[in-house]
Amino acid sequence: MSATLGYVALPAETRVCFDAAVALLQRLGAEVEEVAPPFDDPGGVLQTLFAARAAHTVRELGPEQRALLDPAVQSAAAQGEALSAVAYLEAERQRAELALAMAAFHRRFDLLVTPTSAGAAPLIDGGALPASFAAPFSLTRQPAISVPMGLTSAGLPLGLQIVGRHFEEALVLRAALALERESAPLRAPPLRAS
Repeated sequence: MSATLGYVALPAETRVCFDAAVALLQRLGAEVEEVAPPFDDPGGVLQTLFAARAAHTVRELGPEQRALLDPAVQSAAAQGEALSAVAYLEAERQRAELALAMAAFHRRFDLLVTPTSAGAAPLIDGGALPASFAAPFSLTRQPAISVPMGLTSAGLPLGLQIVGRHFEEALVLRAALALERESAPLRAPPLRAS
């Protein structure tokens, strides 16, 4: 398990929920060890590859469709248009190295558990998204799932991410099912008409 992946600041209430979820895994028979991940923050690699993909995708759209895009996607596409082939290939090389490092990691560990994000998603009316723990595993294309692990003091849900080896989706799903069966399922509060 890794509470921070070595580079994410974790709020205290997220850490409390994470520790409780890890303790539940231990009660279910999992051998748990805190580990340092075999990589640094891959945010730059992910951003480069996302920008390249956005530029490629947006090129296929007509002007009316482009006008409907979220400004963040438009900005990413513009960044992608400015990328050199060398920068793109370097990001792909780093992505492949990350995948190899995680394959080596999984020769020793069956699963890696982390928070899904540093905190709960903000309300629709705004706020910055909390740091995500999913980026490295989007890059390595490993199976991963998020399951409920508790609520913030404001009543918003927090998630636990379970990451497995390539092609071992069944193990990831079994671990998620075991956790969900043993923990009280979280239900969203009913919506109230204003």
